[in-house]
Amino acid sequence: MQIIKVVNDEKKDNISLFLEEPTFVVVANRSDLAALGQLPQATMPGIYVLLGESQRYVGQASGSVISRLRQHDKNKDWWQKVIFFGLTNGGLDKSKLDYIEKKMINSFIDDTLFKVENNTNGNESFIEYFAKIEADQVQQSALHVLNDVANVDIFDDSDIQDVSAVVVVEDRKLYQLKLSDGKTFEGDSVRQLIDLVASYLVNNKQYEGLLLANRVVGKASFSNPIGEEENISSKGAKLTFEIRTDVHVYHNVSKLMAKRIIAKLASIARLEVISNLDTFSLN
Repeated sequence: MQIIKVVNDEKKDNISLFLEEPTFVVVANRSDLAALGQLPQATMPGIYVLLGESQRYVGQASGSVISRLRQHDKNKDWWQKVIFFGLTNGGLDKSKLDYIEKKMINSFIDDTLFKVENNTNGNESFIEYFAKIEADQVQQSALHVLNDVANVDIFDDSDIQDVSAVVVVEDRKLYQLKLSDGKTFEGDSVRQLIDLVASYLVNNKQYEGLLLANRVVGKASFSNPIGEEENISSKGAKLTFEIRTDVHVYHNVSKLMAKRIIAKLASIARLEVISNLDTFSLN
C-alpha cells in the first residue's frame, strides 16, 4: 500500500492518494479542486461520491473525473468532500462503471440515513461475467482502503459533521435484534447494538473462544471488527468500543454497515441473525 499526501500552499494535507494495485483511491476536500486537477488519477475514468451532511451523490466519469467534479462545483452547492476510485491503468470501461455506480447508489438508498441526490438508480448495461468479477474487486478494494486505511466511512457522516452530532436517537426509535440462540438486544443506535452483541458473544463462554480466535493483532476495523487495540481516527474520534482492555469492536458505521458487522460477528459464533435492526417508536 502506497499512501501519498498532496500538500497545498497552506501546508495542509487535504488530498490523500492511496495506491493498492490495481486500484487507486483519492480523498479530497471540495476546496482543493484546483490542486486535484494536477493529480494524474483525477484525469482517469472512475467512480466518485460527493459527500455532504446527510447527502450523497454517486457518479461516474468515463473520461476524466476532475471534469465531472468541476461541473458539480458549479451546479451542486451542498457537498464538502469527495472520494473517487478507479484502476491505475485507467481500465474501467462503461459496463464496469455502470455496474459499480448502480450498486453504490442502491447501497445508499438501502441505508436510508442519507438523502441520495441521484435522480435515477443508475444505468443498466450488459456486463460480462469476468468483467463483473473485476468490477466487484475494484469496489471492494476501494471500500477496504477507505474503511481500514483512510478511516473514511462513506456510509457515515463522522467526517462531515462533528462526531458528537452523529450519535443520535433517530426519530425517537429503538433498534431491536434477535440471534438464533434466542438472545435479544435493544438499543437507541445501531452502534449500541454492535457493542451489545459483541459484548454478549465475547463474555459468553459458549462463544468466547470463537470470537477471540478471530480477533486480529492490532486495531479493530470494518474488515476485522474484533481487534486487540482500539482504533482512533486522524481527527481523534474513537471508532471502537472497548469490551476488555485487549478486546475492541469496530462500531463507527452506519445502519447498513452495522448490519454487515453484526451478521459477521454472529457468523463467527456460528449463529444467525433472526431479525435484523427492526425499529419501533418510543412515542
